[in-house]
Formats: sequence, structure tokens, C-alpha cells
Amino acid sequence: MSGNQAIVSGRKINLRNALASGEVQEYTWLISGSGSVTIESGVPTAGSKTVSVNLK
Repeated sequence: MSGNQAIVSGRKINLRNALASGEVQEYTWLISGSGSVTIESGVPTAGSKTVSVNLK
């Protein structure tokens, strides 16, 4: 996140144990500011995925 962005709600880093088969976990954030933020999710055994989101 850049200097003009702030997390209003939600945690910057979320750590959890492994998901069971078919289990789903959802995270949400409210971010104040403009520009784009990068979200990364990953696990040691399967790698990671990164997505960039443009704030409006």
C-alpha cells in the first residue's frame, strides 16, 4: 500500500491453518485512498497468487 492509502477495516495479514476439502475462507478489507493495491495469497505446498486491484 502506498502513503495515500489506509486500511479502515480488516487485517493487513491473515494467517490460518490448512483448509479442509471443500472448505472456503473469505476475507474483506475496506481501504481508504486511490491508486491500486496488491493482494497476495499463498501456501508453501501450492505456491502463491497475486492480484492487483484498482481503488475507485
